[in-house]
Amino acid sequence: MEIATHFAGGKVVGVRLASDGIEIQVAVDRLPLVPVIGEIHEAAYRVLSQCGDSRPVRVVVADIDVDSLV
Repeated sequence: MEIATHFAGGKVVGVRLASDGIEIQVAVDRLPLVPVIGEIHEAAYRVLSQCGDSRPVRVVVADIDVDSLV
């Protein structure tokens, strides 16, 4: 199921902003997953922190591009 955040001019696919946290859905094209997820989480957390937003960030791997792993 696709998640998105809607705003007056459109939507941002793969990002859900809620009062209890922020969810980011990604398609991954490299392994191992844990460091990739960590990099995404850290980047999102850093940007949100600079804006004064302390909501927790959850990264969900929605797809793995296995063709790029070969």
